[in-house]
Parts: sequence; C-alpha cells; structure tokens
Amino acid sequence: MVVGIQEGCINHALLTAQAIANDGLPLIGWVANRINPGLAHYAEIIDVLGKKLPAPLIGELPYLPRAEPA
Repeated sequence: MVVGIQEGCINHALLTAQAIANDGLPLIGWVANRINPGLAHYAEIIDVLGKKLPAPLIGELPYLPRAEPA
C-alpha cells in the first residue's frame, strides 16, 4: 500500500488497511510517499502509521520536484 504523507493520511491509510483485511487479503507492507516537502509533522506521521498499521514500512519515496520537459 502506498500512503501519500499529508494531513488526513493516517485515517485514510487505516481505513484502506481495514478494507484490504475485510477482503481477506494480506497487507504485506506499506510505502511512504512524501508529496509535500514542507510538511512539518512528516516524521510524526510516519511514526504513528508504523505503530498503527498491521504491516511494516518497506520504503520511503522522497519528494521530487516536477521535472521540466527536455
């Protein structure tokens, strides 16, 4: 599961994990996608998700600014 780290993502991620479980599927891991480089509580959100989600954090995608066409 990929989680876009932003305000409100904790609730969304927990509901998505619950929906996955309700469908009888295993959640084997999640990836944090940093979509806002200025988010003040990024580390705290990652920490809460790590404690609440029933699967390990398997990676973090850093914020990358939009590339300009060549």
